[in-house]
Amino acid sequence: MTARQVKSIAVVATIAAICWLAFRNITTAAGFPLLGADARVFLPQALAYAQSGELVNHVWRPAASLDPTGGQRMVYHGFLYPMIIGSLIGRPSGENLAILLATIQTLAALALPLLLLDLRRRLGAPLTAGAWLWALAFGIAGAVYSYGSPGRPEPLVALLIMVAVVAGWRLPVRWRVRGAGLLLGVIAALDPLVGVLAALATLGVSAWVMPLRGFLAAAVIAGGYAMACFAFLIALIYPYPWEDWVLGTLRMGKVAMVNSQTSGSLVLWMTNSTNWMLPVALTAIGAGAAWLARGRAPKSPIVFGAIMLLALAAIARFTIMQHWATYNLAPFMPIGMIAPYLAVTAARSPLTLRLALAACLLVIAAGPLRDLAMRGMWIDDGVSLRQATSKLAEFSAKHPEGRIVIAESLFSVVPNSGHSEFFRGDPPPSATFVVIPQAFEKHFTPPTIPGFSLLENHFQKSTPAVFGVALAFDQKGCGFAIYQRNKQP
Repeated sequence: MTARQVKSIAVVATIAAICWLAFRNITTAAGFPLLGADARVFLPQALAYAQSGELVNHVWRPAASLDPTGGQRMVYHGFLYPMIIGSLIGRPSGENLAILLATIQTLAALALPLLLLDLRRRLGAPLTAGAWLWALAFGIAGAVYSYGSPGRPEPLVALLIMVAVVAGWRLPVRWRVRGAGLLLGVIAALDPLVGVLAALATLGVSAWVMPLRGFLAAAVIAGGYAMACFAFLIALIYPYPWEDWVLGTLRMGKVAMVNSQTSGSLVLWMTNSTNWMLPVALTAIGAGAAWLARGRAPKSPIVFGAIMLLALAAIARFTIMQHWATYNLAPFMPIGMIAPYLAVTAARSPLTLRLALAACLLVIAAGPLRDLAMRGMWIDDGVSLRQATSKLAEFSAKHPEGRIVIAESLFSVVPNSGHSEFFRGDPPPSATFVVIPQAFEKHFTPPTIPGFSLLENHFQKSTPAVFGVALAFDQKGCGFAIYQRNKQP
């Protein structure tokens, strides 16, 4: 293939990537997918923080059991994420929330190809069309995975890591260790478990490039800066006693460990594109890293081996054994793509390696293609966030006398979630009207709810399938159904 042909392909691929990213950004801002599931754990308090400065979650019912006062304060997980979202959102609304999250995802998607090209420039390699094409491919692969579960902090953490890496390249060497410590402190405040994994990754890289004495000194300095940064954030920015946060986070961790689903893992993994992309992405990263490291050895081999064993154990426990927790690795996927990118663009990389990495990229591409198809179907006959909010507000105005209870996953379509009543599981006995989402319920049509009759059906009519092959168990838009309790005879 001539250089001119490669350049033409690169131009076409760039235009296609920009169109894909714009389409994804627009549809995300419009309400696809619905901000439910894990979003209800993190984002209601962001809306409350924007409105009143309080980190309270009136939507997710377990929040009350984690709070020693029973007041539904956010005394669990990363407190900094909803504070940042609440500070940036402006007027608290589901629509503004979706726009802000779409913007963060877009910035994360744009950051990785630029990071890869910046690294190539710093290494003194020419910026050819082929190098840009590979940067675009690995950039999309890493960005898709960094999206994580909608509404969770992983996209913001991924963006932060990429920005910090680019900034770190420009820092004097003596400040890089301190900067890494500050970064780890911020990540821990955004997502504690990801902060632990990030610390292991940082220690692993340090053990590879530093002899034992230098490694120990760097670990102590970085650890001190990380702890100081986290202590500063929780003491001066977090609005509640730090003791409550520690106890609440430990309780949440205990609940998550108890609820871990370790049976039927293969079936559960295959029903989620993010899950089955994980081993493929890790294979690409591992193959690239192994080729780059050929003939080399870590400067602190024993320490490096021990850290790798700890990291593998953590990955196994918090991703593979919990089919729904692959998002814990999402922030590291973009930065991990550096290894296969450097390997595939190296002057003497073997053809077999390039073909293998290209095959990995093709498999990963199935994820965004599936997502693209579902978004196209949603545009055809789905319900947008604005439409759902309007219809639900209109219904509430027509029935001021009834007790309306809303499923937790619909919090983003409720005009004022702080004054609404939410439920999970079975509807409360005193409910007059019940509102459930189409997403997360594995129903293409409104299900039967004992004791209730279907009143309004705003489900998406089409089914997510291509050539008869199902793409998902349900639609992911803002469709919902309203039920009315049957009158007693």
